[in-house]
Amino acid sequence: MRSFALTRRYAFVSLVGVLITAVVLAILYHSRSIRTIIELGERNNVTVATLALNAVLPGLEDYLLADEDALGNRAQDHSPQELFGLVRQSLRDTPVDRLKIHDRDGIVRYSTEERDIGTSERENPRLQAALGGDTRSALFPAGARRALQLLRGEEVLIETYLPIWAPGNPQPIGVFELYTDVAPIVRAMTRNELLVLGAIAGIMIVLYTLLVYVVLRSERIITRQREVILERNQTLQTLSERMLAAEEDERRRVARELHEEIAQTLSAIKTKTEAAARAAALRPCIEKGPPNDEIVVLLQGAIRDVRSLAMDLRPSTLDDFGLSASLGQLCREAGQGVGLPISAPEIAVRDQDVPEPLRAVIFRVVQQTLKHLVACQRVRDLHVYLDQAQGQGLRLAVAVNASGDCIDDPRISEVWDRAVLSGAAYRETRSAAGNLRYEATWSL
Repeated sequence: MRSFALTRRYAFVSLVGVLITAVVLAILYHSRSIRTIIELGERNNVTVATLALNAVLPGLEDYLLADEDALGNRAQDHSPQELFGLVRQSLRDTPVDRLKIHDRDGIVRYSTEERDIGTSERENPRLQAALGGDTRSALFPAGARRALQLLRGEEVLIETYLPIWAPGNPQPIGVFELYTDVAPIVRAMTRNELLVLGAIAGIMIVLYTLLVYVVLRSERIITRQREVILERNQTLQTLSERMLAAEEDERRRVARELHEEIAQTLSAIKTKTEAAARAAALRPCIEKGPPNDEIVVLLQGAIRDVRSLAMDLRPSTLDDFGLSASLGQLCREAGQGVGLPISAPEIAVRDQDVPEPLRAVIFRVVQQTLKHLVACQRVRDLHVYLDQAQGQGLRLAVAVNASGDCIDDPRISEVWDRAVLSGAAYRETRSAAGNLRYEATWSL
């Protein structure tokens, strides 16, 4: 089993999440800071423009509206010196850097930069909004250019378009365009933004470190528990193998005693009885007792039963001739007992490739499976397979075509539990046609 590298994957995903969160917070805070600067600059510009308008509104109204139809060339129109001198005086000692006054057609009627007087800005969307009665502001310049000007110590301006209202006139008679230097405010907000973002970054780093530490500790705990589980599974598998080996050793001992002691004793009795029967045949006058032939038949049956029991407990062929020969003999005897043609097992591995403890397990599983299957009258075909699984594994399979209760016999599954106890992976597959396959796979 491979470790799923929880810490590495979580650390990468968390880092990406933290970076995305930090970028989103930076963008939100930056946009909010810009909005705050614009709101403050606009409020200041509105205040300054209102003071200036209060001082010059009567004359400014007459100037913007007088002889409007008679002005043929607005580019040659010059502002009255007294009126706009008063405007400049009212804006003295204020943060206003530049000023433009537009009439209702978008023509610049006054500007602190004379080259702009007489030009038209009617395509300017903020000017059009102001002519519609709305106050619009923007920070100039924007983006990277603004950051570059701040680094150079140059000015950053708030551009505000303020409609000029006249009493009794439902529409603005013109627009005030003011530019105010807000570079000090932008620098202060930038410093605050950097401090806040630095604090957020620090908190994110601390949180990220704590989360990674918690996950690392969790992974260590999971790894230790996994090792304990694997160790316990290995212990259980070892115990199961020892139990199976002990059972097989006991079977071997009992089979040897039955075959070498009891069966030999019965054979000796049979031999002596036969000799006594032949001697009695030579003495016709001897008193007749129980028929010796019947005794011989009984002894032969007893010997046959003892040898059959010894074969069930531990076949001698498994130790003398190997697993392949034992499985072949087992299939032949199982088929002969019920008249079912069982083909020879298909074995694609050498006996030396099968570990010694597994040989008895495989033989016992096949033996008990055949015993239960041949007892069923609805078995039509039966095959035994032993080959290599994918990699270096070992696979045992018994395929049978049967119907009725044969395919639902729980005793067969219990037989294959012996293979599971020896460390095999077991599965059972069946089809609607009655084909059933029992399969166990060992990883060697």
